[in-house]
Amino acid sequence: MMVDANTRVIFIGIETPNEAALRETRKLQNLRKSATMLEKVHTIQRAGIDVWRGTILGLASCDVPILDAQRAFIKQAWIVNDMVTMLAAVPRTPLHARLLKEGRQDRADNQPYGTNVVRLHLSREAQHEGNQSLHHLRRHPLQLIKPMPCGRRRHSASSSD
Repeated sequence: MMVDANTRVIFIGIETPNEAALRETRKLQNLRKSATMLEKVHTIQRAGIDVWRGTILGLASCDVPILDAQRAFIKQAWIVNDMVTMLAAVPRTPLHARLLKEGRQDRADNQPYGTNVVRLHLSREAQHEGNQSLHHLRRHPLQLIKPMPCGRRRHSASSSD
């Protein structure tokens, strides 16, 4: 249906490859087992639709190995456009209230690591460095080039855009 509607790009909030973090944040749609998230992304790409991904660093269940898992997912999924953000607790939200109660809220106006959340399993320095390395992949997309699976094309070689 999306191909028939001439959809060329789709943004997907994949957030993290960490299933515990997805459960914790109630991103249950990302856990449906009809296929792996990687298989779902490849199915969309084979239909000729470019996938852009949203990623959040710093979810409570995530630790240092999550940075390697994020890099691996980006490379395996052939995703060149990846929006990487550091988790931030917006005032007057349940997350903000919970973190404030737990003493995990950095109340400084200018957070040196780009977030106001103090992590449980990932130092802010490690998170900041991981964020920078994921941004490096975006700035150097040739690192991601691999043969993409062949699939249906929306336009023939003679069509014009």
